[in-house]
Amino acid sequence: MGAVRFIKKILLGGVPPKDLRLSLISPQGGKCTVPRARDKAPDMINALQDAIIASGLPTREWINEALARYAEAASEAVSADPQNGYLLHHGVDVTDREKFALAVVEGQRATGMNLGFRHERETFAMRTVILGLEVANAGNMPATRIELELQISSRHRISTSPMTGFSGSIGTVFPIPPETVEAKIADLDLDALREIENRKWYSETRPQDSSWSDDHVMLVEEKRTGDDKPWRYRSESFDLRQGRSVRTKPLYVCFEYDPAHDLEISYQLSAENLPGITDGSLHVRVTDAP
Repeated sequence: MGAVRFIKKILLGGVPPKDLRLSLISPQGGKCTVPRARDKAPDMINALQDAIIASGLPTREWINEALARYAEAASEAVSADPQNGYLLHHGVDVTDREKFALAVVEGQRATGMNLGFRHERETFAMRTVILGLEVANAGNMPATRIELELQISSRHRISTSPMTGFSGSIGTVFPIPPETVEAKIADLDLDALREIENRKWYSETRPQDSSWSDDHVMLVEEKRTGDDKPWRYRSESFDLRQGRSVRTKPLYVCFEYDPAHDLEISYQLSAENLPGITDGSLHVRVTDAP
């Protein structure tokens, strides 16, 4: 709070003004549910197994047998040259059969990582609560240089932008064995692979951001002093004519893979030309869907 405003507060005193009000626009009624978090590990195992079957690639047993000699030689290479031995094929002669088996392993790894990234992005998007706040001036005179300060209790990250998870992607290539390699493979099912790569993990629809507008008040995060401390935000200074209201930039609370919990929002509102400080609290009830 600025020095001038602090002095005016002392000099003017009186009952804090009720003209400035903060209300919760979203979630409506202060209540919402988020989809129950899925268990990532079995989702990934099942999807990767489906992808391996659809790709027509050989079995894990075939891969282990094909790479038995290479694995031993690679281990010896690492022992002989710790600086460079970890590099793929370093100091190891690789046959066409082993190259193909290694390419299969790399394809499975890349596919699994892509599926994992998609799972995270969808989980973050579906399990995010959007907090929309509105400041109103219910008095009979303009309020100048208004400031809003927020404290929000949550063990999860709160930010002014939605959490999306890892945004990159690793290209997945399903190798074709050379003619010199005998491997039991089936036909590649591209349609099934596309369905797996674009799989939707949650049946619910993504929450819509209804609190955004072109005319909004920016919120700035203040430094957090510890994991057990509330998230703190303050607004830029803004003016508001009587009978008018303005929305803040939305805040996003992402529960990731953890259970949802309620949010407690405490606030302080002040204006340069009004005495005192208006404070209050808002409660947001957040539950996991059955």
